[in-house]
Amino acid sequence: MIINDNYIGVQPGDRALNLMSNYCTSFSIGAVGSTDVWLKGEMVGEDKEFVFNGRLFLKGGHHGTVIDNFPKGPAPVGWERRPHVHDEGYDLVDEAGDVIFGYRVEDNVCHVTVNLYDASGKEVAHGGQGGLVVRGIGFAIG
Repeated sequence: MIINDNYIGVQPGDRALNLMSNYCTSFSIGAVGSTDVWLKGEMVGEDKEFVFNGRLFLKGGHHGTVIDNFPKGPAPVGWERRPHVHDEGYDLVDEAGDVIFGYRVEDNVCHVTVNLYDASGKEVAHGGQGGLVVRGIGFAIG
């Protein structure tokens, strides 16, 4: 499935998540809380704070957890958190420097980047063809 250039629950100029060209108030990739890959992003509270939670895998099968925007527990071998210097946010990168998950906030928009792998190392969600490409995994956008 290729998802691109949508406005769901928001209008141009609203505070929003931008998930690979799709503007929304929330999204989930995978089955939230499962033992396989999943990622949930949402705007919470009166201030519409951007919050991310998930279980993310590197290509080699090592996994880590993101809770309330911060990686938790021991970092998987090859997982590095690179904060953005001039914007709120960071990128989680693998040993090759490829972004697994990243976000940065500019004005009212939180730009989200994903290159997600399942537990077996198969790519299941990534940017491409002008939007978000999802294969073999559940996805919801709101």
